[in-house]
Amino acid sequence: MTSTRTLLQLASPLIRRDGFNATRLDRVRLFRSSAPIARQPILYDPWLVVMLQGEKSCHLPDRTIRYAGANVLCAASGAPFDCEAPASPKNPIVAMTLDVRIDELLSLAARMPVSPVAEADECSVVHVQPLDDALRDAIGRLLRALHDPTEASILGEPILTEITYRVLQGGLAASLAALAASKNSAAVLRSLRVLHEDHAKPIAIDQLAAQVHMSPSAFHLHFRRITGYSPLQYLKRIRLGKSRQMIQGGQVTVTEAAHTVGYESAPQFSREYKRHFGVAPSHDAPKSEASAAQ
Repeated sequence: MTSTRTLLQLASPLIRRDGFNATRLDRVRLFRSSAPIARQPILYDPWLVVMLQGEKSCHLPDRTIRYAGANVLCAASGAPFDCEAPASPKNPIVAMTLDVRIDELLSLAARMPVSPVAEADECSVVHVQPLDDALRDAIGRLLRALHDPTEASILGEPILTEITYRVLQGGLAASLAALAASKNSAAVLRSLRVLHEDHAKPIAIDQLAAQVHMSPSAFHLHFRRITGYSPLQYLKRIRLGKSRQMIQGGQVTVTEAAHTVGYESAPQFSREYKRHFGVAPSHDAPKSEASAAQ
């Protein structure tokens, strides 16, 4: 049986600094923060987040999710929300993130013998569950594979599929089945994929509703029920979250970030950025390792 402590010991040599650390698999990154993270808006891409040490609180519009070491969070379609976490040099947050896609989750869920067990309007694309023995074992094998380039190349993707399957077994499959079985909810899931993939393009919400074969009023209603946001609020949070990742990573200037995520006006971008995050975009340009620990 693989313990959470063993997972942490396997992950530690792969973490070089605070913030996100790349691994030998593009879809897997390791995260550490040795400083507290004040409550702030963040953007979770479609991820599984395995907490190996520490705890986080994620504030959605309708509820607060807390998850700690030995838990896994699944943001099945990507999720913008507020996040905060205590941490210190002696007790840092350590987590592993695995990129997933809603299509992959739905495909696996469709092959599993589950039935919808909840009403679609009561389901969420954000799910937390504890690590059971089978899931801990799979995560341990993935971390061991990441130490060796050959094992990562050959074994990595199959283990990632197994981990996704194990998370679905924990109850997410039934929730996704309920969403997929509802015509309106399935349409909203398709629209979420469009918003994440095409967030930098001009998007007319009424046209997006028509694209997924819904009336504008029905689309807004079901979109808010599933995500907690209106479509425009959700799109704005995606754009601002993506821009912050780029600015903090030192990849682009503020003006370049604004244009990259779909803003035509840099001043408007700066105003909305400051209103959303509480600081100007220039404040988030890299100054130290701490600025990467978001």
